[in-house]
Amino acid sequence: MNRALKTGHRVLTTWHAMDGPDAIDRAATELSTKGGNILDYARSLASSFDIIVSQQKLGDGTRHVMGIEELTGVLVDGHAETRKLFEFHLTGEADKDPETGKVKKIYGYYQQLNPISEKLIQLFYSVGVTKEELDEFINIPEKLEDRSNLPSQKEIEERRLHRFDTVEAQKQEDELGMLTDIPVGTSSMTVNDDSDDSDDELNSILNI
Repeated sequence: MNRALKTGHRVLTTWHAMDGPDAIDRAATELSTKGGNILDYARSLASSFDIIVSQQKLGDGTRHVMGIEELTGVLVDGHAETRKLFEFHLTGEADKDPETGKVKKIYGYYQQLNPISEKLIQLFYSVGVTKEELDEFINIPEKLEDRSNLPSQKEIEERRLHRFDTVEAQKQEDELGMLTDIPVGTSSMTVNDDSDDSDDELNSILNI
C-alpha cells in the first residue's frame, strides 16, 4: 500500500481506528515495525491520502458514518492534521424497550462543518469533476442549532424532531397526571382565594 501511494497510485483501504489522525498513527506504527522512522511514515501517509471516512456500530445495531475528514498533508505534534467536513452528532436521545431496557434506536443528525480545501477542489477538477458538481461541498449551508443543516436530511430531521416533540408532550402529560393523583388530605401547596399566585405556581411547575 505504501509503495503504491508513493508511486502516485490511488488507494482505497480500511483501518480499525477511532478517527482520521488515529488511523494514520496506527498505520505508521504498523509500518515502522518493518523498519524505518514512524514520523516519516506518518508524513508520507498524511500527504498521500485525501479523505478518511469513519464508521461506527452503535448500541442499537446500526452502523453510521460518524465523520468525513480531509487530510491537510501535515503533522501537528506528531499527528496527522485533518479538516472535518461532515459529522454525525449524537443527541443523547434513544428509544428503549420498556420491559427489557434494550436499546431499540439511537438518535443523531449530520452536520456539514467545513468546505473542502482549494487543494482538493483542484484535484477534483483535474479528473473532470465540474464546479457545479462541487458547489454543495464548497458553499456549505449555515450551521443550525441542534439539527442537521443538510438539505438531503430534511425529511429525516422532521421525523426526528416530531418524535422529540411527542415525547416531551407525553412527559408533561405524565407530570400533570401525577399532580392530579395527589391523595386527599395531602398538602401540595397553599391556596389563597384572594390571589392568583396558586395558578402561577402550578403553571410554573408544568412549564405552561
